[in-house]
Amino acid sequence: MAQEIYHILIIEDREDDALLMQKLLLKCSGVDESFQTVQTRSLSEAFQALSQDHFDLVLLDLSLPEAQDFRAFESIRAVAPHMPIVICAGIQHEKVAVDAISKGAQDYLIKGKIDQQNLARVLRYALHRSKFEKMRQEFVGMIVHELRSPLVVSMDSVAQILEGILGEITPDQKLFLTMAHDNMNRLNLLIDDILDMTKMELGAIDLKKSTFDLVELVKQITANFSSQARKKNIELKMQMPEMPVYVYADPEKIQQVLINLISNAVKFIESGYVEASIIDQGAFVECRIKDTGYGISQEDQKRLFDKFKQFGRRNKKGQKGTGLGLAICKGIMDAHQGAIRVESSEGSGACFIFTIPK
Repeated sequence: MAQEIYHILIIEDREDDALLMQKLLLKCSGVDESFQTVQTRSLSEAFQALSQDHFDLVLLDLSLPEAQDFRAFESIRAVAPHMPIVICAGIQHEKVAVDAISKGAQDYLIKGKIDQQNLARVLRYALHRSKFEKMRQEFVGMIVHELRSPLVVSMDSVAQILEGILGEITPDQKLFLTMAHDNMNRLNLLIDDILDMTKMELGAIDLKKSTFDLVELVKQITANFSSQARKKNIELKMQMPEMPVYVYADPEKIQQVLINLISNAVKFIESGYVEASIIDQGAFVECRIKDTGYGISQEDQKRLFDKFKQFGRRNKKGQKGTGLGLAICKGIMDAHQGAIRVESSEGSGACFIFTIPK
């Protein structure tokens, strides 16, 4: 069996700590596997290394001068969202390291307590977990893709019966066939969302970027919800710059984000308005989707962009989503090196804000 070589990026500004890691990793190498390391002393150096070379894992110090505590982890996560990260923390940062695991870090090590056996165990577990997770995601994607073909055929067959192509049907038959078709359509949307989410988790999202006017796109998408908003007596408002605002992004993916956010806003409010606005900030563009609904609790906001999260609203009626929409929005923004966040409190509506670099 050929030796497996793992490439480790060490982000550590203290030379003695970095040298200790490199020596221990050299001792951890054996016949079956070896660890090759690159050290960077700052986040800017790390970003450059990640953009130029392939790495299997990052060893991250939480006490970098330019980004203390959790900010260092968030910065690396933003530029390499699928990279396994092991935190190296001083005893004073142990709580932050544990919090980082809840946000996606693979494991953590406490400085001063790191030895060869401990380091080897943590790295092997982290690498194997990452490998198994990738296999799981690929398997889920394959299974979900195989579900699509028979579902589409079934939807088309039911649609033909509903349209009377195969003969007249009774009102009761039409009622139950419509229910079946609606549920199959919802399942099809779930399949689309799972496939999108799987691609993002595998880092396989395909961006087809071009330069386009974001103002025009937001106007078009907002107008598409006029009929739905009118039925609920909801006003659609827009605050747009008079001149076009051009961005270099994937227009279909940005459209997907806008549809999700505006659809959620219209779906979850009982009265009032939904407002779409654009602010040109120079280096980037900020888009806001604001509603006058009940709002989102602080507790729900902590996990708002997690997968399969159905966040609480006072109005529980109506169609439920898949719980993947906002997670997909975040994945799309991450792929564009942008960001998405929410400003809300219970009783005061919600405002979703996403930013796109120009």
